[in-house]
Amino acid sequence: MNKIWTKDELTFNKWSKERIALGRKFCTSRSKNYGSDPRVKFVVDIQLKYVRDFLFQTEGADSPEEFEKVWRSLHRGRFNQEDYVVVHFGDFREIKK
Repeated sequence: MNKIWTKDELTFNKWSKERIALGRKFCTSRSKNYGSDPRVKFVVDIQLKYVRDFLFQTEGADSPEEFEKVWRSLHRGRFNQEDYVVVHFGDFREIKK
């Protein structure tokens, strides 16, 4: 059975899906709170610069620079390190029903 995504569940790009499958991505930063996604264990609001500098590995990146590069690729080249984002922590593999 295929998983049906609702508007309240997180979706991931190819880069993120690969890192999730490798067991390297345990958090994801978004502008919206997806805390109702059943895979999310907890969320925190922090500035984007802290995600880049301290959570890049938990996000699945090899370096702060890689995290910022991926972020910019998803946000039309924009990376405002002072912006607050919602960091979702959890196990983002597909839920088996």
